[in-house]
Amino acid sequence: MAEGSRRVRIGLILVAQSTQNLTIGAIALFLPLIRDDIQMSFSQAGSLAVAATLVYAFMQIPAGYLGDRFGQSGCSSSDWWG
Repeated sequence: MAEGSRRVRIGLILVAQSTQNLTIGAIALFLPLIRDDIQMSFSQAGSLAVAATLVYAFMQIPAGYLGDRFGQSGCSSSDWWG
């Protein structure tokens, strides 16, 4: 693998991971605004945060399986499709 290609891949992985982490973190940051906007109680807002975290956690299982099944290049190409 060429050195330039490796650097591009590492850069794309860093951008993807940063975006994903900001998305999960944004729920906690914007929860007061979301709660006020749609008149949620504190327990409903907490349930929303827990649901988002659990969905993320449980989706790691099929993502790991697909990563083992199709390898790095197969999973990387599927990331671009959505």
